[in-house]
Amino acid sequence: MKPALLLAAVVPAAAAACGGHIASSSVAPEGGPPIAVDGGQCPEGVHVPSAGDCSSDGWCWTNPSPQGGDLYAIFGSGPGDLWAVGLGGTILHGDGHDWTLAGAGSGSGAATLRGGWAASPCEAWAVGDAGTIAHWNGSSWSSSAVTSASLAGAWGDAAGDVWVVGSSGTALRRSGSAWVTTDTASASDLHGV
Repeated sequence: MKPALLLAAVVPAAAAACGGHIASSSVAPEGGPPIAVDGGQCPEGVHVPSAGDCSSDGWCWTNPSPQGGDLYAIFGSGPGDLWAVGLGGTILHGDGHDWTLAGAGSGSGAATLRGGWAASPCEAWAVGDAGTIAHWNGSSWSSSAVTSASLAGAWGDAAGDVWVVGSSGTALRRSGSAWVTTDTASASDLHGV
C-alpha cells in the first residue's frame, strides 16, 4: 500500500475515534477493489473512548479497555454474567456485550486474583495470592485472607458449598458460612478444582 493512501485511510479514522465514531471511508488493498468501512456509530457493545479518555493532543486510550492489567481467569454463571480477575485485585464484569470495571484491590499492594467460580449473578467467588478469597453478594465484592497460601482455583455446586485450592496442596471448603481446611495429602500446587 502506498504511504499516502495508508495515511489518507488511517488519519480520518484515528481522528474520529475520540468522538465515538468510525470515519466514513473506503480502503483499497494494493491492486484490489475498495473495501467499505462503516461510517456510523460503533456497533452495540463496542466501547470507543469519549473525549475524556483522550489527551489534549489527540492521543486516545482505546485498548485494552476498561483497564490495562493482566487478567488470569474468566468465569461466570452464564453468557450474560461473566467475571474476569487479575493483577492487583482487578475484577471486571461482562454482560455479554460490554466489560466494566467491577472492583479492584486497594492500592498497588492488593492481592492478584487468579481464579473464581460463579453460582449465579448474585453469588460469585474469586481467589488469589496471599490466601485472598473475594465474595460477590449481588451488589458488591468483599474480601478476606482465609489462609496464607496462594489460591488459584474455585468451584462449587451451590452457593453454600464452594471449594478453593492453591499452593502446597491447599484445599478449603465452604459449607454454610465457614471455610474449613481439607487435607489433600499433597504438597503439590493445585490450580483447578
